[in-house]
Amino acid sequence: KSSLIMDAAELKKFDLSKFHPNRGSQDKRDRNGIHNNLGNIVSFGLYKKAIPVFTMAPLVDSKRRYLGNKCNFPPNTPLQQFYEDHRDEMDRAMKETLLLVVQAEAALASNKIDKVKEIFGQ
Repeated sequence: KSSLIMDAAELKKFDLSKFHPNRGSQDKRDRNGIHNNLGNIVSFGLYKKAIPVFTMAPLVDSKRRYLGNKCNFPPNTPLQQFYEDHRDEMDRAMKETLLLVVQAEAALASNKIDKVKEIFGQ
């Protein structure tokens, strides 16, 4: 199973024991690979399983500065239209979520575990 794909149960509640960001080991190829894998998930769902899937991930530079979003959805569908109609809201929500995750990463690096828990509502 790909390390990018988590069981749905793992995403219901933040699990501090699994939060181990390692920014130093990532480069542009890793960040691009995430976006490619998300596109593959949408393609697999549509063409192999006939299940519509939507993915969205922020485009970031090596310092995790927000550059925009990469979205994948079946073409010419209500999912695509919804995103287009709500692009500004979705982009703002992704940017704000990215900022929270970056704050949590910084808190973890400073061994401020309580701050990480606070960020994720623990």
